[in-house]
Amino acid sequence: MEDIKLKAELYRLALSCGFITKKDVINWADNEIMISENPDISIIELSLSGSKKAEDIISKLKEVSVGVDQEISLKILLGLFYKEIIKDPNKIQVISTELYHLYLSLQIDNKEECYLWMMYLDDEFHLANNGIYGDVEEVKSRYIDFLKQYEKYAIDFPG
Repeated sequence: MEDIKLKAELYRLALSCGFITKKDVINWADNEIMISENPDISIIELSLSGSKKAEDIISKLKEVSVGVDQEISLKILLGLFYKEIIKDPNKIQVISTELYHLYLSLQIDNKEECYLWMMYLDDEFHLANNGIYGDVEEVKSRYIDFLKQYEKYAIDFPG
C-alpha cells in the first residue's frame, strides 16, 4: 500500500501543477485495479472520476496519500521535471511556471531551499523575458543546474 500512497502523492502533485491530466490519473487508477487482487475503494473511486473536476480528483488523491513524505514526493517530481527538460529543453519555461504553481499550492510549514528556488527561478524567467533584468539563457542554465540535483530521485512516471 505504501507504493500506492507514494504514487497517489506524485499524481496529486503532478496534477496540481498541470504536469499531467485527469486522464493520466484515471489510467493509473485503472491499472492499479487490474493488478490488485483487492483494490482500495479510493482507487476505484479515482477510476470512476472522469466527470469530476481536477480539484475533486486532487482531493481524493490527497486522501489516498495520507502519511506520505511530501518532500520526498517533491524531489521525485523535480527529478521527473529534469528528465523532461533534458528530453525537450523548450519545455523549461512551462515547467518553471508549473513548479511555481506547485510551490504556491504546497502546504508545508518549513519550505526548504528548493521551494524558494522554484519561486525565485520563475521570477527570474519573468524578468529576463520582459527585458527587465537578466538573460534567459543564463536563467535556463541555472534552472537546469538546480533540477539536476534531483535527477537521482526520478522514477518511471506516469505508471
